[in-house]
Amino acid sequence: MIELQVKGVKGYLFVKCLEAHSELLPKEVARELSRILEPEEWVSVVSRCDVLPPESVLASAAMYALRAYTSGRMISRGVEVELLLYLLGERNVSKALSLLASAPCRLLGLVCLTTRSPLQLARKLESFAASRNFRVREYEEGSWADFFAEYLGIRAESREQLSEKVAGALRARAALLYLATQ
Repeated sequence: MIELQVKGVKGYLFVKCLEAHSELLPKEVARELSRILEPEEWVSVVSRCDVLPPESVLASAAMYALRAYTSGRMISRGVEVELLLYLLGERNVSKALSLLASAPCRLLGLVCLTTRSPLQLARKLESFAASRNFRVREYEEGSWADFFAEYLGIRAESREQLSEKVAGALRARAALLYLATQ
């Protein structure tokens, strides 16, 4: 979990994975989750947990999404989508959702952002999962660098260099998107 501070607002970011016995559509899970979340609790649901970058990389996107929310200058209608837009550095909502949240999968990724209690949000996710016979798993770093490297056209000599280049590119794209929307 990462604590964020944006314009005097404290936020918390963490990543979980939601495992099911059959494939789930991210959009349906997001809709169900929205019914149990309180204001200032947001969960972005992505098709594959293994393509989510670590929290240290997601922090930039989360901070820009939170900043857009607090200033009232969001591109999308919800912080959960805003976070995905800043992750990709993409202004087009349909393109971002198509890339990150359109395919059904048994192991969905959950990017959780809240300005409330992160423990309370984590408990809600556990309760939600248990009520549907799903399981919340801890995030394990997967093939995120390969996924985003392909999307961004980045190449590198080693896995470590690739991760560094992709993380830098994602952070730069988020910053450029923020500057373009202000």
